[in-house]
Amino acid sequence: MQQSLVIRLGDEKITITSRDGQLITSAIPAVAVDGKEKILCFGETQETFQKKSPTEWERIKKKANFFNPFPIDAFHPKLAGAFINYLAHSSLSKSTETQNQDEKDLIELQILIPDYEKLSQNIQELFEYYIQKAGFVNLNGLSINGQAKAIDLLEQAQQAERKLKQNYPITTTITFLLALLFADRIFGEKFHAPIPREYTFFVLGGVILAGTVVGIIAGFVSIMTWKASVKNSVSPVISNAIIEDANILPKSMVKFLQQNFFLSKSGG
Repeated sequence: MQQSLVIRLGDEKITITSRDGQLITSAIPAVAVDGKEKILCFGETQETFQKKSPTEWERIKKKANFFNPFPIDAFHPKLAGAFINYLAHSSLSKSTETQNQDEKDLIELQILIPDYEKLSQNIQELFEYYIQKAGFVNLNGLSINGQAKAIDLLEQAQQAERKLKQNYPITTTITFLLALLFADRIFGEKFHAPIPREYTFFVLGGVILAGTVVGIIAGFVSIMTWKASVKNSVSPVISNAIIEDANILPKSMVKFLQQNFFLSKSGG
C-alpha cells in the first residue's frame, strides 16, 4: 500500500498532512549541525533542545549551530533534503503504526515550497537528490509545487558512488607502486640502505609527508578518471556531491578543484 504525504513549508512552521488534508504533524523549520555539518537534531530550536536535553546540550553547546535551511536566499539543499526525508519518516511512524516497514517504504511526497522556482537549477537538483539519499524512507514518487520530479537520481548516484569506491583503492595502489619505483630510481642504493638512528625522526616525517602527497595524487587521479567514466550517467552536480560526500580528498581541496580545475561548480 503506497502512502502519500503533503509537506507544506512556511516561514515559521512545516505542516505534514495526508493527501485528503488530514493533519498528521507539524515541525519547526530548524536543524542543528556541528562544525563538520554533522546533523545533531531536526525540528528543534536551541531553546527547546536545551530544555528537553540539558545534559546533551552541555556536551554540544560549543559546536552546535541552529538555523533554518529553507529560506530561498540561503537554501541549504543537503540539510533541507535530509530534513524533508526525516519528516516523512516521522510522519509515517505516527500515521501507520500498525503497518510493516516494507509498506512504509512505499511513499509518495508532494512538497509545497514558496518561490522554489527562484532557486538555481543546480540547487534544485541537489535538494531533490538529497531528499532521496537521506535514507529515513524510500520514495516511490516526488513532486514539488505540482511538478513531478525524477526518482531515479538515487539509484544512478549509488551506482556511480560504488564505482568511485571501487576505483579509489586500485588507483591508490598503482600510485603507491609508481611512487616506490620513482623513489628507487632517484635515490638508488640510498633508498634501500639502513636508516641511521639519528635520522629516524626526519625520515619518518618524510615518509608521512610522502604518503600524504601520494594519497592526494591518487585521489585526484581517481576522481578525474571516475568523472570521465560516469559523465553520461549522472550530472556534474550530482557527481560533485558524490565526491564531496566520499571524503577522498580534503573538502578544501575539493572546493578548490571545483572552482579552478576540472570540476564544474555544484551550486550547493
